[in-house]
Amino acid sequence: MKNLYLNLLLFLFSVLSFGTSAMSGTAESAHSFYSFAVDARPVDGNFQKLDITLNEEGTYDATIHTITAGDGFPVQDTTEELGMGLECTVVKKHKKLLSLSCSRDNRPADGLLIELFVIRNEEKTYDAKIHRAAYSTLQAPELDETTEVAYGMSRQN
Repeated sequence: MKNLYLNLLLFLFSVLSFGTSAMSGTAESAHSFYSFAVDARPVDGNFQKLDITLNEEGTYDATIHTITAGDGFPVQDTTEELGMGLECTVVKKHKKLLSLSCSRDNRPADGLLIELFVIRNEEKTYDAKIHRAAYSTLQAPELDETTEVAYGMSRQN
């Protein structure tokens, strides 16, 4: 159901953006690097930086770098790989990035579906969500989850 909601949201977003250009994630048609960040420290949040980088194979790798605020606890500095070998689609309007959708589906080979969505919101910042899904196997149960990666980010490049 969550996957249906995300796909419907992206479809509606594309329809409402009539006159925009959609480009496939290749070196010739899209940037080689996308970077978004938000720093909610020291108030009550973390520093988060989402990087989506073109690799040698012509697909994209995505990571999220997080530095926690601490708040009486040790500060943690982590980098998590969100996906590798992702195919990305860019939607722009008047040279402004409206959405960046990246995905890779390895499920037929007992793998994982990864869908990363970065969408410009009404406040003109960017929100990122990731959807992961997998079929049930002998090694692992079925997986279908959507989580928020970061919100309120500004574009860094």
